[in-house]
Amino acid sequence: MGLDTSHGCWRGAYSAFMRWREKLAEVAGLPPLERMEGFWVDNPNLDGHYGRNYGAGQLSLKVIASAMRRWGDGIPQQNCLKEDAARIEEMCRAPSIKWNCLKPRPLLHLLNHSDCDGEIGWELAGALADDLASLVLLLPDEDGGGHIGNWREKTQTFIDGLRAAHAAKENVDFH
Repeated sequence: MGLDTSHGCWRGAYSAFMRWREKLAEVAGLPPLERMEGFWVDNPNLDGHYGRNYGAGQLSLKVIASAMRRWGDGIPQQNCLKEDAARIEEMCRAPSIKWNCLKPRPLLHLLNHSDCDGEIGWELAGALADDLASLVLLLPDEDGGGHIGNWREKTQTFIDGLRAAHAAKENVDFH
């Protein structure tokens, strides 16, 4: 099971989609996505807690460690390092960055998009394709691991799907 979009933009693991978006934010010079307000949106998989709007100190080490064990790039549960969990807890104490504080650009829509449902409107698809195209050469020309393959090629595939959707005046559906 994973993310599949229309127009061939993306097919692969949710975790790969997350890593890809994190890399896009990095090469675009944006803050780390986990610092953005509401990025862990309404996720009940954190031991019954939800990821939205945690205040300083409200995210327990147990919850963070649980999230790391479930989503941490294949890290086995017993290898979740206390130091890593503590680093994430410290990051969660820092104030979140509001999306509207960033200079508006189409890329932000993709970075703040749900990874399992919704759509990118065809009207935005062309501008988003152009924004992504400006980042392709900034991405590593190497393998990004499971379900990504080459960073540049994966991004170009997404761009091609966006352009096809825009030309057909069809939304890119996430499911």
